[in-house]
Amino acid sequence: RACEAALPWADAECVDKVMAVWRASRTHVLELYRGAVRGYCEYLRLGPAAAGGGSMGVGEDGGEDAGEGGEGVSLARWDGLDMTATLRLLRLLVKHGDELSEEFERGLEGVPTRPWRTVVPQLFARLGHSESVVRTRVRVLLERVGADWPQTVVYPALVGAAESPES
Repeated sequence: RACEAALPWADAECVDKVMAVWRASRTHVLELYRGAVRGYCEYLRLGPAAAGGGSMGVGEDGGEDAGEGGEGVSLARWDGLDMTATLRLLRLLVKHGDELSEEFERGLEGVPTRPWRTVVPQLFARLGHSESVVRTRVRVLLERVGADWPQTVVYPALVGAAESPES
């Protein structure tokens, strides 16, 4: 037990209490991360990518739509927000994929592939992750993106294969 080694002066009861506090804190933090995964997935599900770019005040031409009160958000702005959400989801997957695997499996099912186009290089970089849960989720994402947007996956894959020392 690493805790006993770190606290050589503490008796077994003290170590048990410290471990109980640590477990409770870890459980609480993971619950917050679960909520974050659900929230980011829902955000991506409801964003303009889900409606083909024409929702939430975004004009069909990518510019701002006058909408009510003349307020709108450009498609480029939504792409930037989508990228932030996808990168945060990817970070949570990489750091806590094993503990949050159920949330990722459920959450990523209904997320459109459009927001993931911008982070394809980061997805490729995570294919070699040490946890199989992370590799599987990343592979499934790349397969979905490749089915909908083949050009965003094929080119990086070919470049990566050409630069690979095994080729």
